[in-house]
Amino acid sequence: METYDEEKFTNVCKKAWETFGNYNQMRQLQEECAELIVAINHHFRDRDKHLEETTEEMADVLITLTQIIGGLDLYEQLDQQMNKKLQRLESKLNDIWQPTK
Repeated sequence: METYDEEKFTNVCKKAWETFGNYNQMRQLQEECAELIVAINHHFRDRDKHLEETTEEMADVLITLTQIIGGLDLYEQLDQQMNKKLQRLESKLNDIWQPTK
C-alpha cells in the first residue's frame, strides 16, 4: 500500500478546506466523530471484527481535524492545549503508577 507523504497530505487538506470552507468542514467533523463512535461501539460488541471500520473512521476524523487545524491556523493554540492536557495526564499517572516488583 502506498504511504501518503506529509507534503501531499497537507496540500490535499488545504485544498479541501479552501473548497468546502469552515462551516461545511465543521459539520463534516461532527459526522465523522459520530461515525467513529458507532464503529467503536461495533468493535466493543464484536471485538476484532470491526477493527478495520474503527481505524477507517479514525482516519476520517484525523483528516478532517487536520483540515480545520490548518484552515483556522490553530497550531499554536492546539500545541498549548496538548501540553496542558499531557501534563495533567502525566500528573495523574505519577499519582497512581505502581512499579512492577
